[in-house]
Order: sequence, then structure tokens, then C-alpha cells
Amino acid sequence: MTVLPAEIKNLSSLSVLDIGENKIKIISENICNIPNLEQLHCYNSPISEISHSISKLTKLKDMLFGANAISNIPKEIGKLSSLETLWLFNNNLSSLPDEIGNLSSLKTLVLHHNNIKLLPAEFCNLSSLEVLSFEENELTTLPDNFGELSNLKRADFSNNSLTSLPSTITNLNIPQGPSGINLCFNPDLVFTEDQQVWADALDYEDYERKYCDTEIGDNLSKSVKSKPSLLSFSRNTVSYTVQNPGYVQLDLFDLKGKKLKTLFKGYKIAGVYTVKYNAENTGVYLIKLNIGNVVVVSKNLILH
Repeated sequence: MTVLPAEIKNLSSLSVLDIGENKIKIISENICNIPNLEQLHCYNSPISEISHSISKLTKLKDMLFGANAISNIPKEIGKLSSLETLWLFNNNLSSLPDEIGNLSSLKTLVLHHNNIKLLPAEFCNLSSLEVLSFEENELTTLPDNFGELSNLKRADFSNNSLTSLPSTITNLNIPQGPSGINLCFNPDLVFTEDQQVWADALDYEDYERKYCDTEIGDNLSKSVKSKPSLLSFSRNTVSYTVQNPGYVQLDLFDLKGKKLKTLFKGYKIAGVYTVKYNAENTGVYLIKLNIGNVVVVSKNLILH
């Protein structure tokens, strides 16, 4: 589909709308006029524009716009007072509107794989925020009042360009590393003395050694025994099974645990998917599959 009929706004009892993996380019005003919509999912599509009328969806709780072509979020998004989860990963965002700080009910915000260089100070008004996924953007620092996000349980800032952190970050009493606040793969990051105590790390190298997942092979046996049926191989092709809709990441590593490339990142509905892949040389490599909270690692021979 490239468009939805105008009459869709007449579906007064509709609470869930999933139009992912189509050819729709605009979240139109007709969609925004569905009065009781609670979940709006539009993923893996060429969507580049969200109507300013999005503010009309006052009952919206879950908004998923991952793996699209969105470069701008309208400021009217700040009027979605019921919104609890917002997914905007794998888009072309370079900034966020100040009004995002008005989302008082927001608990989960997923923004990884964009080009965002700066978070507005208003971002730290997200008093209900518990989970923040912000890996692989272009941040160099965080807002001064970032430590005021007192309900934050997990924040992933890995693979950014962080060089410094605000002094208030030491107010956050959450674990370091992937299970809490993840600062991995920001090699130019410098800690103050207080932050050294908070992170229990003298410098970034010490932080990476203690907290970052650089030895994927160590968990190979345990991972394969847990969910081996989710991965299968045929020559230079890997197939993976998604049992429940969610975010999927498929990575290729060498046997020392060095990440070589990402084969896929994005949202998938339930089903079986296939990815072709290659490597510079023939040999045995590790394939790591993340589906929600499930992690599977398996060895496979790749023929060059």
C-alpha cells in the first residue's frame, strides 16, 4: 500500500493500527483523526513525514516508527500525554524537538541508529522515563541536568562520540555497562574525579575492560544451549526465527569477539527471515542474535 483510504478516520473503535512494511510515505491527518487509537506501528517503510495533527491522538500509548526515513519530529508530539513507549530507531533524525520533554507518561524511548548530536535540556523533564536506547548516534555530551532522570533503569549510549559527562550523572544509582548505563565504545570519553568513583573506573580503557562486551565467545556454550533453534545456516546464509514481534539485531564477530559487521537491525513481526552474509576470508565466525531479551550465539563456517 502507498496510501490509506480517507475513510479510515471513521473507525471509531479502532485501538491498534499496524501499517508496517508497506510503501506509505506520510502519516497523514486521516490516521491522526482515529479517535481511540492506542497503538500506531509503522516500521520498515519509506515514511519520511509525520503530520502535525499527530497531537489529536490523545489516547495513543505506543508509537513505533522504526526503520523508516524520518528526519524531523513535529513539536506537536509533545501533546501526546498518554504516550508510554516511543520507538524511532533507524531513521534520519539529527535533533529532537524541545517539546519531547512534555511526554510525562513516557517510560521507554528508543532512538538508536540516528544522527542526533545534541539532546535538548527539556529532555530531562521526562520524569517517568525508565529505558533509553540511544546507541550509535553522534552525541558528544549529555544535558547538564541528565542526573535528574531519577526513574531511569537503563540507558544505552554506546557507540556515540561522548567526550564528557555532566556532573549530575553521578546522581544515577544504576549499574554500569549493558545492564544499566552503557558508555561502551566512546573511546574519547574523559571522567572527572567524581565520575571515576561513580563508574569505578580510572579512565575509559579501564571502563571498557570492566563493563563492555568485547569477549562474546566466552558465553558461546551457554547461549547455544538456551535457544539453538532460533538460528540455522546454509552456506553463507543465516536464517533466524522471530517468535514474538520486536527489535532484532544480528551481528557477525570473529572468534576473538571483535565485531566485524551488523547483518541486520530493525523491527520484525513473528516469522522466519533469511540474511546473506560474507567475510573477507574463509573461516569460522560467530553469529550473535538478539531478539528482545533473548541472546543466541553460534559458530558457523563462512566460505569466501
